[in-house]
Amino acid sequence: MERKVEPVAQGKLQITFVLSPEEAAKFEDKALQHLSASLNLPGFRPGKVPPEMAKQQLGPEAIKHEARLQAVQKLYPEYVKQAELEVVGQPEMEAIDSPGLGFRLTVAKLPEVKLGKWEKIKVAQQPVKVDEAEVDQILLDIRESRATEAAVDRPAKLGDQVEINFEVAVDKVVIEGGQAQKYPVVLGKHQLVPGFEEQLVGLKAGEEKEFSITFPVDYKKDLAGKPAQVRAKVLQVWERTIPELTDDLASSLGKFASAAELKTKLNENLSAEKTEQEEQRLEKAILDELLAVASFDAIAQVLLEAEVDKMIHEFKHSLEERGLKWVDYLQNIKKDEPALRQEFEPQATKRVKSALLLRAFAKQYKLEATDSAIEEEIEHSLHHAGGDERLIARLQSDDYHDYLRYVLTNQLVLKWLKEKLVE
Repeated sequence: MERKVEPVAQGKLQITFVLSPEEAAKFEDKALQHLSASLNLPGFRPGKVPPEMAKQQLGPEAIKHEARLQAVQKLYPEYVKQAELEVVGQPEMEAIDSPGLGFRLTVAKLPEVKLGKWEKIKVAQQPVKVDEAEVDQILLDIRESRATEAAVDRPAKLGDQVEINFEVAVDKVVIEGGQAQKYPVVLGKHQLVPGFEEQLVGLKAGEEKEFSITFPVDYKKDLAGKPAQVRAKVLQVWERTIPELTDDLASSLGKFASAAELKTKLNENLSAEKTEQEEQRLEKAILDELLAVASFDAIAQVLLEAEVDKMIHEFKHSLEERGLKWVDYLQNIKKDEPALRQEFEPQATKRVKSALLLRAFAKQYKLEATDSAIEEEIEHSLHHAGGDERLIARLQSDDYHDYLRYVLTNQLVLKWLKEKLVE
């Protein structure tokens, strides 16, 4: 058997296999058995058609084609492993003439990554600090969530909740979503376009007012910076009473013995959240710096398309979690999916390069998650699976094991890089 591999355009490899007639005969026999198993001929049960009759019925080309498929299935993964080829995706097969059996496979290869002078990179770590004002704001939000309301017969003031009917028009045409009935607003909480809520201050229940506002420059493109005319009527005014922060209020929120304990816990949670955000910022900064000094061979389109697919899937999932439909979103932004895919391509390219970069570091510096770390993570997940048989089966699958090795290895590489580059 002859085998040859050579690089071709667009980040791909071409692997040629040429089998001798004797080698080909084994795969042709296997192909004949496979095809004749589903062959229906009068007087014969499926799988019981004599080989010579099956050959006549199927024809030599069909048998040759199936023999090539059988050969690819066996020989291709063996050769990839033996030659240590770094390929991705399924190969495309092309038949070639030979006395025995010949075929040529074209497959995307993982591009070579040159890390560059990465050792000189330094990324500054920013201190994590929780201001007392931040904790106080969270406490105020908690207190406001427990506020009580009482209807009052007086002009509305900041801090009151009002119920309004309103209509917003641009160039005398009511905008999409610019009408509402019995809409609740807490004045001063900036729920509406800047300038809107302030115009309601001083109005009593039953009073109506017309006024102008200007949409912010960072608003929706078709409205950004435009002036608008508003007609609003106050239906009711409620005075809101915000409870004081007491030990009783704290205990009603959970297992807190006092308001001081609640405040301490909020401080700890906010500190942990900011620490996690700083870790994420550091990782992004490190990857950006590494990408700037690294160089990459041509990246196969199949890698980029797979990453765009992943990004589209993630985006759809995030919309569904917010109760939005994909079709409605596309209509709202006035784009179709191909146009959105094209927009995603630059970010997809960066994500692919980042993944290749981490892989290159893992390979060059022999950084890989251990089997014990993977098993520990799986055991932890199984402990929280709650008897879900489908989830348990997935957690125990080879695919999930490989996925976990990939994720944990990337985490290991990032930790290693932070130890080297963060100052």
